[in-house]
Amino acid sequence: MLPIILKPSILNVLVIGKGRATDKRMELLAQSGVTNITHIENPAITNYNITDYNLVYVGDIEFTQAEKIAVEARINKIFINVEDTKPLCDFHVPAIHRSGNLLLTSSTNGTAPRLARKVKQVLEKMFDAEFAAKTKILESERMKLMEAKASFDELIEKSDIMIEKTGIFKKFCEKCRF
Repeated sequence: MLPIILKPSILNVLVIGKGRATDKRMELLAQSGVTNITHIENPAITNYNITDYNLVYVGDIEFTQAEKIAVEARINKIFINVEDTKPLCDFHVPAIHRSGNLLLTSSTNGTAPRLARKVKQVLEKMFDAEFAAKTKILESERMKLMEAKASFDELIEKSDIMIEKTGIFKKFCEKCRF
């Protein structure tokens, strides 16, 4: 697996299907700031050009329909995810937790998604609103250092000092002393 974060503004996403899994993907895309989304509920509708998209999500449809869409996507070198159908997936969607600008994910490479969700629940307890508030302070201080044209080494050193001063990790990890 290659974990990457994509800019929502560059994505043209096609979502095919209607049901719980599709609703989850639509919610994920909205939470992630993706605005270029085409949602086709009925997979029998084929009046779209798959090459207009760079990412395809499929869910809540029969395997044979999903397989046809996956073949078409792969022929055109478009990444596809078919919900809970690992052979038809070019990528997996991890369990996601956001705390301010901090984005944490958990994945088992699609092999045990329930475990990934349980890890996410642990992360939600650890990285809560208090953590998000401290993150904002650190972001602000880092911007000041960058505006002052701090060197890379200076930026790292001063950031580490600020992180330690906030006590951001003390709450849940006595071993987390950097």
